[in-house]
Order: sequence, then C-alpha cells, then structure tokens
Amino acid sequence: MCFSSIEDYRNKLQEIREVFRPNSNIFVLDNRFDENEIFITFNTEYNFKIAGCIKINKVKSSNTLFSIDAINELSIRETGAVDKKFVPNWAEFENCLLLMRNGELAVIPTRIKEIIKIEKY
Repeated sequence: MCFSSIEDYRNKLQEIREVFRPNSNIFVLDNRFDENEIFITFNTEYNFKIAGCIKINKVKSSNTLFSIDAINELSIRETGAVDKKFVPNWAEFENCLLLMRNGELAVIPTRIKEIIKIEKY
C-alpha cells in the first residue's frame, strides 16, 4: 500500500505501475478522516521498496487493511502482551485501515474512490 496526497496520487499510481507491476486491480481509497490523503492498494509479486509505501494485509470478510505492527499493538491493548494467536473482532474494523502512526495505533475509516482495472497477460 502506498500513501499519497489527493493532488499527487496520479503520479504515485504511475510509479506503482512502473515499479511494482501490479497483478490485479488497484484500489484507490479515501481517508474519511482526512480528505487530502489517499491510500493506494494493490497486489504484487515484487518486494521493492519505494518512498511512501508499506506492506499491509487484508481481511476480506470485513474489508480491513492492517499492518502487523498495528495488530501487535491491538494485541497488547487487549491482552497485555503481543500474542501471535490474538484475533481481533474484525467486524469492529470494517472498511478501516489499522496502522501505527507516530507510535500510536491509528484506525482510519476508508472508502473506495476508484478501482483501476489491470489487464492480465
């Protein structure tokens, strides 16, 4: 997943296409707390790193996106320690992005802004 501003997300999309060569649709998500921030999610087989991008995971049943750091923090809050068996109540985080920002757990509601179809070869 990559972060972008609303003004620059088309440039970030082009960079993603060139560097990662996504193998399925690209989803552009609005941050419902900050109308100027965009999240761009995609699947790729490549493990390149570019500025403003992080690896995330997805729970399809609740459409929740999350970083491992965020789940570890949630586990600490719920159980008092990092518990690899901890499973959040995903329904509480439906259509949200969970990640760490400035050392704090951020739960950010999202909505789809755009879906970019990727041609399969």
